[in-house]
Amino acid sequence: MAGVKRVIHYKNPNDRLKVQHEEVVEDALIPLDFFELFMNRALTNWHKLDEQNKQAIKSAIVSIHPLNNAYQSYLNMFSALEGLIKQQAMKVEVVQEIQENWAEKIEPQLISVINKLGLSEEASSHILYNLSSLKDGEKFTKSVKSILSVLGVATNDLWPIVGPKNSLYSIRNSLIHGDLVQLDSNYLIAQEQLQTLLERLVLTLLGFDYNKSTVGLINHGIRVRYSQQEIREFQNQLKANNGK
Repeated sequence: MAGVKRVIHYKNPNDRLKVQHEEVVEDALIPLDFFELFMNRALTNWHKLDEQNKQAIKSAIVSIHPLNNAYQSYLNMFSALEGLIKQQAMKVEVVQEIQENWAEKIEPQLISVINKLGLSEEASSHILYNLSSLKDGEKFTKSVKSILSVLGVATNDLWPIVGPKNSLYSIRNSLIHGDLVQLDSNYLIAQEQLQTLLERLVLTLLGFDYNKSTVGLINHGIRVRYSQQEIREFQNQLKANNGK
């Protein structure tokens, strides 16, 4: 149709047409009113970061690229979140440190049970590997809660990060083990909420108040907000749709 403007996607951002002064990006993370403030603070803080933290933030930004497919996008974003948490754990004292030897205390008992059951070497190794994964999962749980609290990144209005029932972390585990979650509206909401969490964290690390962005506690117009009751219902529906 004549006169209809269509959205053009560019694989390479350098191929994008030059921005005109009158052009307004309505769905940008940073509203136009706060963009100059963001650039001043972000650039100042960016130059203070070491290379490891710069790379972690770059990975987070790239993970949100819309050309990723739905499953890969989720895994990329969660991997970026883990990378940022790992980098911050080196600087922030993590509350409620985990006793690193709890798995070692359980392992001899597991080996004894495995020997009595006569399991194959492959099955035995798989059980012990899962023990190690459980330990890593608990460490991530304690770290992410502590670090987000120290940094002042609010999560009470978002999809739960950790937990046994379709938390962001459990969805990640399902995808990484090939148990593909049904691509329904509930999954897409979880994915969007993971992106919101990641964007809040990145903006905080760049020294910018994310409440002046579209992922803030104050809605600047384009992000749909859900109550905790609605999020619990989404979790239950996601579980039901995937037969769990």
